[in-house]
Amino acid sequence: METFNPNSIRVLWIEDEKEKLGFLTEEAKSMNVILDNYPNLESGMEQFDAHFNEYEAIILDAHCKVYEDSPASDDFLYCAWAEIKSIFTKHHSIRPCYILTAGPQDGRIDSKTFVRTIERMKKWQNDYALEFGEMVYYKTGDSVNQTGVSVNQDKETTFDNNINILENPLLNQIKKVCGFSHHWPAMARHRDTLCYLGPSRLFKGSARQSMIELLSALYEPNKYNGFRFNGNPIRKVFEAIVHTCVENGIIPEQIRSGGNVQCREASRFLSGENPERLSVRFGYLKERILDSTESSILLAILASTNVASHESSEDLPETDIVLTDDNRDEFAGSALLMCRIIKAIGKYISRHSNANENKQMWKPNPSLLEGCKCKVKKEGVILYAENCLLPINRRLSAGDTVILYDVVFNRDETSDEFPFYCKNPQTPKRKKSWQ
Repeated sequence: METFNPNSIRVLWIEDEKEKLGFLTEEAKSMNVILDNYPNLESGMEQFDAHFNEYEAIILDAHCKVYEDSPASDDFLYCAWAEIKSIFTKHHSIRPCYILTAGPQDGRIDSKTFVRTIERMKKWQNDYALEFGEMVYYKTGDSVNQTGVSVNQDKETTFDNNINILENPLLNQIKKVCGFSHHWPAMARHRDTLCYLGPSRLFKGSARQSMIELLSALYEPNKYNGFRFNGNPIRKVFEAIVHTCVENGIIPEQIRSGGNVQCREASRFLSGENPERLSVRFGYLKERILDSTESSILLAILASTNVASHESSEDLPETDIVLTDDNRDEFAGSALLMCRIIKAIGKYISRHSNANENKQMWKPNPSLLEGCKCKVKKEGVILYAENCLLPINRRLSAGDTVILYDVVFNRDETSDEFPFYCKNPQTPKRKKSWQ
């Protein structure tokens, strides 16, 4: 490995015909990108494993040698991808991986092994497409309008001696992507969470970037002292979850009234508890979206990071969060716990995608009657107040005033007319005549 400026970007490049692309090495150097070339997979992977932390990206030839004394093989990409994923697992991190191919005019690009391997690699990299960009790039200029272009790129470019390197999409992408290389460990460890986050994913908005930054602060804390978030990042993540739940008919639109998401009310709804202000709750008693452990985690996250302190449009603007030695672990740890919440709700929505059916789970909220002062009414032998059944009590009669306490769901045959049952009605204390 050649020595180089520590500020350079080092890229592992496996290509057995480097001399045909020698100009690319020099042009990359002009951008402070070092293409560390190896002519076969065996030697390249040995160096990649031994010096993993020094490489920030990988470029693979589409048709190359697996071993030094073997010919170029159609199975090269298949073997390379298996080795690369194994090294990623060993080091608990990832790197963006790009393929440099001769183009469709090369008959090998149509081989079944090549096509299947490309599909597998694209499926893996799809979860990181927002950060890594396109995977496949062309070497030569015969395939698309006499120029080589990046797949799905509109701008034409070519790898020849006349091209301005600033128009090279592959090197530009590497330069852009590797500026965020401190995210790789977090992204590798939390792929199953990040797959739900992003503009084209289930939970939209800035939730993905917030989670990546917070999780990166967990794994590389020294790089995040003084890092400033615009507002509360945990709140933004939870708001993205709530917005998606509203759109899918899981939580009522009322949760977003007043200009802000009512996070505490939303957490109660998801946890199967009675919201304080919503007219409905999720399901009947013991029915819930998050299990008891997940519910406890969510409530702890919101309380710890002070998310539920801004519940209406009348609140003061939320202040920015700056990570310090005092709060960094708290916010990063909350993000780690939030991963479980994201996955739990993401899986629930994948199983319950019909908004109309989801709304059938909304049930009247018993807490709206809690503490209400009502007149007792009688129908036959039934005593009730509002739409709430009362226990048969010799001390109560029609016309009395009661205060409703311990209001729960009524699950007997009268539930259609009286959905609630008051377990503990209280009569107001009368003032003594001498008072």
